[in-house]
Amino acid sequence: FQGKDKTLGYRIPNSEFLIEVMRRTERPLWATSANLPGRPAPRLYSELDPMVLDACDLVIKTKSLLMGKASSVADVRGKHVAVLREGAVPTADIEKIWKKA
Repeated sequence: FQGKDKTLGYRIPNSEFLIEVMRRTERPLWATSANLPGRPAPRLYSELDPMVLDACDLVIKTKSLLMGKASSVADVRGKHVAVLREGAVPTADIEKIWKKA
C-alpha cells in the first residue's frame, strides 16, 4: 500500500501458495488489503466487502479460513524499527528479527 507520505508498504504473506506464485513469476505481488480502512479483517471469503472484490483484477478463493487479523506495520527506514501497528506478527518478534538483521 502507499501511505499519505508517499511511502510504500510491503506485506510478506503467510501462504505457501502465494510465495510459490512469487517464486515462479520472480516478481512481487501487488495486492490490496482484504478490508476497507476502519473495517474488521474478514475471516471468510463471504465476509469480503464487495468494494474490495470489485477493485481486484483477480481474487483467489480458498476453503481456508483467513487470518482475521490485520497486518503488522513497521517503519524500517531508520536504524531502529518502529512498529506502527501490531497485528498478526507481535512487536517483540519484529524487534527480535530486526536486531538480527
